[in-house]
Amino acid sequence: MSFPEDPTMSGGLKYHASKILAHRATLEWVAGNKPHFFVVTLHPSFVFGRNLSQTSPDGVDGTNAMLWGTLYSETPLLLAVAVDVRDVARAHVRALDANFQGTNDKVEEFLISASEKDGWSWTNVAKFVKSKYPTLGTKLQGSFDAPPSIETSRAEEILGLKWKTMEDTLASFLDHQVELRAQL
Repeated sequence: MSFPEDPTMSGGLKYHASKILAHRATLEWVAGNKPHFFVVTLHPSFVFGRNLSQTSPDGVDGTNAMLWGTLYSETPLLLAVAVDVRDVARAHVRALDANFQGTNDKVEEFLISASEKDGWSWTNVAKFVKSKYPTLGTKLQGSFDAPPSIETSRAEEILGLKWKTMEDTLASFLDHQVELRAQL
């Protein structure tokens, strides 16, 4: 398996490429080794929520930094495909106890993401933040296209996942940001 090396490639593209290559390597390994156990891969969308390792306002990083940047932009910096960090943790734990059926010569794969029915659209995000956190002075406003649909029924059925709402996820993240700024 190879990937063209390009020193001008953005960090984000390199990150995505590394995820694809790791997934391909996992599929190849399972096919070639036929392990005596099930291999499970979880594929979350953009993961947002309270980051317990963030201890200062300027410490916001990763996908939370992309969310923060979107809130202070007039247009979104990323698609409104999101999942709460607590749902991702729950998916990992549930995958450990799942009763997988069939042979273990294939990888059990799950897409992990909330959806528009859980409130995730940039239009809803903008309205919620302006309403519940007006003092943050965010710039995101307006009407935006509907987010793409992600098929997560396997994760919901097999792992028993129910997604946190956009409001719950954003409140967890934004309450933390407000708390950190209050300490200054």
